[in-house]
Amino acid sequence: MRTHDLTSTAREGACHYDMTDDQRKLTFLRDNVEKLQGTAASLQQLLSTVQHASEAEAAEIFRRLRQPGVEPELVAEQIAAGQLLFDVGRRESERKLLNFVAS
Repeated sequence: MRTHDLTSTAREGACHYDMTDDQRKLTFLRDNVEKLQGTAASLQQLLSTVQHASEAEAAEIFRRLRQPGVEPELVAEQIAAGQLLFDVGRRESERKLLNFVAS
């Protein structure tokens, strides 16, 4: 097992901490778990979107998923961004309509 090596350079303001092999493995595993949790969440959202989409919307999602080299996580992100933009646009339209009605 390796030991800790702590060095600090005042001029550069950099510190270096050498982790043990066990700490490196644990950090690697934690990072992988976090990445997999994020992937699982985005794929669950994608499936939920397909379940609640119209036939045309679901067909478009499947068309995107079947394109060569496209990662499902990317499609999920694109759908989430599109939904976000749609929601923002809808709120802006509603605000304009309310302002028009109030004037």
